[in-house]
Amino acid sequence: MVGTDDRSSSSFQLGILAFVFILVILSFLTLFSEELTSLKLNDVFAKNDTTAKSPLHRKYYSNTAQRSKYGYHHPQPPYQPIQHMSHTCLIKRNTSSEQVIHLTTAVPHLILIGAQKSATSEFQVLADKYINVITPLSAIKFEPHFLDFKLQGALMRMIRENKTAEFDNAVCRFRQKYTEFFNMTQVNNNTMSVVMEKTPVYMLLHNLPMIIDVLCPWRPKILVILRDPVDRACKCDCVLRHVKKNHSNE
Repeated sequence: MVGTDDRSSSSFQLGILAFVFILVILSFLTLFSEELTSLKLNDVFAKNDTTAKSPLHRKYYSNTAQRSKYGYHHPQPPYQPIQHMSHTCLIKRNTSSEQVIHLTTAVPHLILIGAQKSATSEFQVLADKYINVITPLSAIKFEPHFLDFKLQGALMRMIRENKTAEFDNAVCRFRQKYTEFFNMTQVNNNTMSVVMEKTPVYMLLHNLPMIIDVLCPWRPKILVILRDPVDRACKCDCVLRHVKKNHSNE
């Protein structure tokens, strides 16, 4: 009986030791994984180092925005108000000809991004009820996707290839094109207007702050709406089930 108790006690102690050993191994793996992730992040941001890059690359990666090694610092209060200003840029056609692009009111003032199913559309519906808030003209352009992957890719390619003149012309054209999403007559007639656009997927663009710095020197506000991931996943599942049910009924 004593021998059985001793064996049970030894088995219990071995079990405790094995459990502690597993915890130590898991802790080590967690620390190693975090260190590896940190090294990978450092490698990613090292690729954006301004040394050994083209002059155009250095110009737009070493802008006046304050950075940390993981990106832009969060702004601290007191926050700057929305800027209402005009903007002028030049499109150089050749050595002796240029076109002046003048924006009476530089827009947008607010860019809304966010997670899927986080009520960004509801925010825009509520904003539309205010007379001073101006959103894109049509339902088709409800989410303009103007700063999306194609524009970002085009700008980044010209930065890497140091195509300075082509880059400056493209940026000026993009600024003019951006205004076509909005009723500029209404904007210019209302000096208190807040012009906003909503494209939640912008949140996935890791170069978005730099693209906005380059394209919108009037520094529009970026509003991010997030939602608890579990709630968001449940809502997404409900929507997908509803859509699937409607399709099956057809």
